[in-house]
Amino acid sequence: MGNIVDFVKIKGGKSFSELPFTPMDAAVLCQLSYLKFEFTPQAGTLIETMTAPKRERLFEDDRFGKLQRDIYFEAAFSRRYQNMTIENVDSVVSEEGEISYCAMTFRPEGGPPAVVFRGTDEHIVGWKEDFCLAVELPIPSQTLAAAYLKNMKEPFYVCGHSKGGNLALYGALFCPPEVRSLIKMVYNLDGPGFMKDLAELPQYKEINVTKLVPEKSFVGRLLMDSTVCTVVDSRGPGLLQHMLFNWNTDEFGDFILTGEQPSGSAGTRLSEKAAELDDEQLGRFVESLFSILNRAMVDDLIEFKNHWKRDSLRIIEAYAGLGDKTKKLLMETVAELIV
Repeated sequence: MGNIVDFVKIKGGKSFSELPFTPMDAAVLCQLSYLKFEFTPQAGTLIETMTAPKRERLFEDDRFGKLQRDIYFEAAFSRRYQNMTIENVDSVVSEEGEISYCAMTFRPEGGPPAVVFRGTDEHIVGWKEDFCLAVELPIPSQTLAAAYLKNMKEPFYVCGHSKGGNLALYGALFCPPEVRSLIKMVYNLDGPGFMKDLAELPQYKEINVTKLVPEKSFVGRLLMDSTVCTVVDSRGPGLLQHMLFNWNTDEFGDFILTGEQPSGSAGTRLSEKAAELDDEQLGRFVESLFSILNRAMVDDLIEFKNHWKRDSLRIIEAYAGLGDKTKKLLMETVAELIV
């Protein structure tokens, strides 16, 4: 079995006129969006970013390691992606404002453009924004996403992985109607839902949505979203399945689909229990969860998973003063994050 890098190796010789945009392209572009293109704004095409000033900053998010370099170089030297331009990179990051947002437009040669919203990385400020989806609608990143799309003037795709999938769907639903009519497909790759199910909105019927999730989806099953999911055969335990590189592909480079709907996932269970809390309790839950992470003095969830025993006393201190329901949900959430 392979991964999205193998798709580029196998299908990278085909232009978009020969092989129209596929869900695999959405996954590739979502992964490429984690590169820091905001530091190479004048580069133009993907291959030109290799010689752009500040090109060394492309890989500042180093959590994907060699795999991110593999997909970048394979794509940059492929016929399919090398002349794709990266346009209108819009980035806002503020720990104080609890915002981590980035959008960009990929314009492939011979195919419609694709707007991609960058997903959540493993850093705490991005994950807190994800959990804030439970208590606030819209969050600032969602408002920015809808504003970004309003400038589109031609048929296009909208894509996003993780929080980026949430922003893709929100932006498509709340951009102007004349822009919404131009959207060919929304690709939501394991993105969390919303505090209320937006599939009930009348404009939801105006868009086409493809939601892909791994077998043991956690993030993509958080909160409310009745979109029918396509389940991808995936590798790795728990949160590691969220990483696109762990979604399995066949000998042709396409995702291996299970043909089943996700059920009983950790994200679904937590969302059902969160629905039992009132707004005040839910707000305290979110603040308490990230108080635990801050007390554990970690910058990302991978570090928390690997070293939680080291900081168990600080974690216990963070439970003080919570009501029973909030405390129970908090304990279960922490347990899901460290399994």
